[in-house]
This record gives sequence, structure tokens and C-alpha cells, in this order.
Amino acid sequence: MVKGVVVSSSPSVPPYHKHQESADNASTLRKDVKPSYEGLFRENQELKKQLRDAVLALPTPRLNEVLNITERFEEDLFDVGNEPGRVSTVTDDEAIIWPSAHFMCATLIFMDEDELIASGASADLSLLHNWYDSALYFLHQGDYLRNHDMRTVQAVAILGIVFTNMGDSKLQSLIWSSAIRIAQSLRMDDDRANLHESAIATQVRRRLWWTLVICEWLPVPYRAPCITAADFNVDIPTIVDDDELDAVAVELNNSPRPVEYHLQMIKISRLIHSFRSSLRQTDGQTRQISNLVLRTDEALAEIIESLPSHLQMHQVPTDEALADEKHSPWIAWQRLNLSLSLLYYRIVINRVLQDQWFQDPETFARTRAICLSSAQGIISLSAQFDPSLARHRPWSTTVLLFSAGIILAVEARFHASDEQGRYSKEIERCVQFLHGVKNQSVIAARAVAILESQKSYIP
Repeated sequence: MVKGVVVSSSPSVPPYHKHQESADNASTLRKDVKPSYEGLFRENQELKKQLRDAVLALPTPRLNEVLNITERFEEDLFDVGNEPGRVSTVTDDEAIIWPSAHFMCATLIFMDEDELIASGASADLSLLHNWYDSALYFLHQGDYLRNHDMRTVQAVAILGIVFTNMGDSKLQSLIWSSAIRIAQSLRMDDDRANLHESAIATQVRRRLWWTLVICEWLPVPYRAPCITAADFNVDIPTIVDDDELDAVAVELNNSPRPVEYHLQMIKISRLIHSFRSSLRQTDGQTRQISNLVLRTDEALAEIIESLPSHLQMHQVPTDEALADEKHSPWIAWQRLNLSLSLLYYRIVINRVLQDQWFQDPETFARTRAICLSSAQGIISLSAQFDPSLARHRPWSTTVLLFSAGIILAVEARFHASDEQGRYSKEIERCVQFLHGVKNQSVIAARAVAILESQKSYIP
């Protein structure tokens, strides 16, 4: 029989490190007292007791309103709403063609400092800010919320690479939702409404639509999606390149194609969306949640097992794999990014039971081990491929490393073991990597600050 546990019922309780900054903190969280899980749960129970009378008339919160420890830190990572906004670098007399602004902005994100200088541009970060502001400026100048056009949806998808790096995660969520609504108004969400389009147009539309859906279903931090699987009727893209759509001119073969990465992300997004939806519908019983976690983790394992060979992370690359990478350099970073994402979503699935494994380590040893080993895997992969990964400054890399580091920090801080020294070293590796890109990313700089703060509390 799974032991009963206490789960925080108040989503308004701030993240744990915010407690430490208050003079009125519970003694279990002060710097001069060694914290413990028992202390955290006693504080949690006391808070619930104090609030019980006040919330007695309110409905019991659903499970999706309850955040575990590491999810609280992810939420805080993106909580920059109270900070002063950055003044736009664009004036009304700017004369830049708006589509080029989006592409240039994304290009600058992927360039390192040496390449930027070699291109004749200044390494001053104001250039990136200027192109980003230009992209937004001309998007609004085009009155995109009234004048619906597929190019607007494409522009938002490109800007999705940049938003969070610039500290605009809240703006991103709103504009992304708007892009979905615009796509719906253009009937991009229904294959039956586009029967007369060309083969290439069909694939472009499907790829773009699924890009919107993937990012909407895999948000960090989690938020309720503005669209569900029942709201659209769009097949997944076909495993062909654009030139292969002309079957007469090009003979199809089994060589790796970039779109296969996209298809794997569709599978992951569908699984996580289903998991989150099912989680919201549970009655909060630990056994029911545990079964859901187990089923979902097994389904994710099946996705990993079924990956195309060029996207599988081999311990020793085969001759065929090396030949493919030489011919198609994009394979290496697709495989790396996919491997990191799969490790992260194993954490996302299993950390739902984080509060439970603190109270009953034996019963929930499997989920704890999965989370910790996945976090260590993310850090290890990042270290192995540091030069290429540092090149991919989009916010997702920062978030994956931050989440890996914070789950180890929470474990090392509150769960004394022989592994604390190892965890501290791995957290430091996260910090060092993020230090290298923090000047290009508001989120990376914030991640460094939070990780260093939590690391200082590790015994």
C-alpha cells in the first residue's frame, strides 16, 4: 500500500529560495540552521493549517495547481514581470524590411563573438537588441493582429528562438497564442480545408502548424495550453525534403532528413500534453498518479527505442553515422538536442512524485533515481559537446541545464548522502556553462544567480 503524503495545496506559496530572503522565514530555511525535508513539510503543514479556515469555502485545488520544488524554481526563472522593461532601440524612422529582421535576429543568436566580428559587425550586444526590437516593431507596423497572413505566423515561429533569450517570455506566450489564432483563422489547422494546395504548400503548412503546437504543448514553465488535440485536424509532415516532393525528378531513399527531428518532437509533445491533461483529471491519489507516471515514462522509453538510427545517441559512433554527419552536419546537433530533451522530459514526468519520494524514499526510489540520473545525463552531455552546444544559445539549452542543476541542488541541500560532493561539482559545471552564454541571454544570467544561491546552501 502506498503511503499517504501531504502535498502543498497552495500554489501561492513562493519558491523555497524566496523564503530564505525574508527575515520572517521558518527556522528550517534560515542559513544558520541546517534545513531538512522534515522541516519543509512541517512548515507546509503549518501554512495549510493557518490557511484552512480562509479557504474552507473554496474548491479543492486541482493537481495542476500544485507545483513541486523544482517546478517552483523553473517558474521563478521566468518570473521577470516585475523588473523594469527594456527601452526599445527602434525609432519610427527605421527602414528595415520586417521579414529580414526576424531572420537576422535568429542568425545573431546562433553566431559566436568571433563570427560576429568577422562579419564586420560590432560584438556589442546592442546590435542583437536592435534587430530584435526591429522585428517586433515591423511586426506591429504590419498590424498583424488584424491583417492575417501566413508570413506573420512564420515570423512568430522564427522569433520563438529569440523571445526568452531577451527576457520576453511573457510576451512570447501571448504572441505565440496569437499566432495560433491567426493560423486557425487562415484554416491552417484543417487539412480538409486545404485539399487544393500543392504538395509543397501542404508540407510547409503542416510543418509550421506543428511547430506552433509543439511549443504550445511543451512550455517552460508549464501553463495551460490554448489548444488541444481535439481542436485541429492536421496530419504530421511527411518524411521528405522539399525537392523530394517531386517524385518524378528525385528518387526517394532512406538517407536521414531534417524533418525526422521535427516528427520526434511531435511525438514528445503529444505524450507530454496527454500526461499533463491526465494529471489534471486525477483526484490527487498517490497510487493513481504513480501509475500515470509509470505509464508515461514507459511510453517515453518507447519513443527513445524507436528513434531513427541517426538520432540515437551511440556510445561509439558507427562508420555509417560518421559518414552521415560528414555529409549532413545538422545531424549532430539534432541528435544532441533531442537527447537532452528526452532526458529533460523524463525528469518532468517523474518529478511529479518528488514530494512523495522525500517522505518515502524506498517506495519511490525508481522515480528519484530516474530524475537524478537524467539530470546528470544532461550535464554530462553538455560537457561532452560544449563547443557546439554553446553555439545554440536558444533558451531551451539554458532551461535544460538549469533544471538539471536545480534538481541536484535540491537533492544535495535537503537529502544528505555521499553524493553531495559529486552533485556540487556537477552543479558547478552547469554554472560555468551558463556563465559563458549569460551575456547573450537574460534567462542564462538569471539561471546562474539562482544556481549559485542554492549551491551556497549545500552542506
